[in-house]
Amino acid sequence: MAKYNFWFFSSFLIAVIVALPVITVFFSFFSETSNYLTILKNTFLFDYINNTLIILIFVLSITFLLGVISAYFVSFYEFPLCNFFSWALILAFAVPGYIFAFSIIAFFENYGTAYSILTNMFGEYNYNPHIPKLDGMLGSIIAISFSLFPYVYVLTRSSFFYQSNNYIEVGQNLGLSERETLCKISPDYSLFAINVRFQKLSSILKFQDALDGLKRSLEGMDQKEVDYFGGNKKVDKIFEFIAS
Repeated sequence: MAKYNFWFFSSFLIAVIVALPVITVFFSFFSETSNYLTILKNTFLFDYINNTLIILIFVLSITFLLGVISAYFVSFYEFPLCNFFSWALILAFAVPGYIFAFSIIAFFENYGTAYSILTNMFGEYNYNPHIPKLDGMLGSIIAISFSLFPYVYVLTRSSFFYQSNNYIEVGQNLGLSERETLCKISPDYSLFAINVRFQKLSSILKFQDALDGLKRSLEGMDQKEVDYFGGNKKVDKIFEFIAS
C-alpha cells in the first residue's frame, strides 16, 4: 500500500493558496476583457525593461568589484583595523535593501541629514543645490549593491582563505607575485597544487616553467625542509627523475 506524505501535501496546499492571487493576476493579463498588456506596451513597458537592465548591469558590476576587492585586501594584506573590517563588512547582511534606500534618501534629501550637518559645521545657508540627490535609479543601484555585495565578499574571502594558498605557492615557484598569480596563473598548474597525490610527477614535464620552479624550490630547501619533504633520498630521486 502506498504511503502518502502528509507534510508534503499540506505544504503544497498552503503554497497553492498563497500563490492564487499572484496566479490570478498573471492570467488576467491574457484574458479577452483585459487590456493591461496593451496599456503597458503603449506606455511604460519598454521603460521598465530598459531601467531593469541598467540597474542589473550596474548592480552586478558594483557588487562584484566591492566584494572581490574588499575580500582581496582583507585576505592578503595587513593594515590597521584589518580584523575589524574582516567582520564589519559582513554586517551589511543585517540591513535589508529598502533600509539602505530609505537611509540614502533621508541623508541626501532637501533639509535632510546632510543639510543639518553642513548647517552645524558652516552656519546657515541654502546647501540644498550643492547636495547630490541619490534618489531614483542611482539610489536604487547603490542601495541594492550595498545590500548584495556581502554575499560576494563572504564567498570570495572563503575561496581566498581556503583554496588560494596552494595556487600562490605554485605561483611563487614560477617566480610570480600574489597579484600575478591571481591574474595570470594557468589552471593547468593547479594539478600540482590540489591533486598531487593522484597526479603523476611526469605531468610536470609538460610545463617547463613549473619544472624550473620545482628545481629552484628543491635547491633552495634547507635540511629541515628536506626532512619535512621526505628526506634526502626522496629529494635525490626527484632530481634524478627531472634530469633524466
